[in-house]
Amino acid sequence: MFVIPVLAVPLQNVINIVQVWMFLERNGTHAIEVEGVEDALAFAEQNGFNILGEPAVRGDIIFLLIDPKCKELGSFYTWSEITPSQQPMKEVWRPFLWVKAAEDLWGTNQYLNEIMLTKDRSVYNVIGSFF
Repeated sequence: MFVIPVLAVPLQNVINIVQVWMFLERNGTHAIEVEGVEDALAFAEQNGFNILGEPAVRGDIIFLLIDPKCKELGSFYTWSEITPSQQPMKEVWRPFLWVKAAEDLWGTNQYLNEIMLTKDRSVYNVIGSFF
């Protein structure tokens, strides 16, 4: 299974588009592997993440919705602060834009289908199962 801590931030003055921040390993290229929900909750506690609500399990992904007011968020790298090949690899917050409208008229979300987070799950699949 995988755990993905998530921050969902609506963009100001923009309807139906949300900025989705995911906490990922390997410089923001891979979901974090865990054994189950208990391990996911322990991971959140170890990192100081305040969780809103219960974990959401969708197949082999455990989503943890993180409180945007969490004080620990500033102590982690963001995806823009590192290079993809930087060693050692780091866990980072990586942002993605997601069109929440019933019909993605421009096909914006489909671009996320080429960014893989697990062997068989793309960002498109992951975010789509969350929303």
